[in-house]
Amino acid sequence: TAREMIQEGNWWNTTMNLEQRLEKPPLPTWLTALSVNYFGGLDSLFALRFPAALSAMFMVFFFFGLIKTLSSEKYLPLIGGAVMATSLLVIQQARTNSWDIYTHVFMVGSIWQLLVSFKTNAFKNLFYAILFMGLSILSKGPVSLFALWIPFLIAYGIGFGFNTLKLNWKKIGLVLLFGLLIGFLWNIIIHITETAASE
Repeated sequence: TAREMIQEGNWWNTTMNLEQRLEKPPLPTWLTALSVNYFGGLDSLFALRFPAALSAMFMVFFFFGLIKTLSSEKYLPLIGGAVMATSLLVIQQARTNSWDIYTHVFMVGSIWQLLVSFKTNAFKNLFYAILFMGLSILSKGPVSLFALWIPFLIAYGIGFGFNTLKLNWKKIGLVLLFGLLIGFLWNIIIHITETAASE
């Protein structure tokens, strides 16, 4: 798909073997195609896998920040980050440029920034939480919403009490609403333009 983006110049209406491939959102393909353009071409494994490897590094950073926000334990964020960095699943997904690494890294970032916004009330943290959720959905649909975001909020409520979630329900609602809007914007536009083209 990334190869055809570059060769055909079609970055919006994604294809595979010149057949439309609209089942999956395009963000990982865009990132791979950009990497190929600037870091070595289609024959370079480094260029093809660099975005996923970079995403895995960000995942470790986001997870470190998440634990630091949740806990006052001095060494716990470092231990958590080390566990994440040496996790076989994370390493394997980064090595093979799996689409899953993108959706999960952005959702970990979204969760972290949402929790920071609970404490700081800063708009920038809420903005990042929305943006990261949108990028997560733009990577593989709402997979990580069900795999990470919702389970985390439930676990957070059980572990820290649901009062904090109740007090911040507006922020949670804003992140969900605008995150979904950003995440599904490509799907919505493709649906409208493809419907118009077929009439």
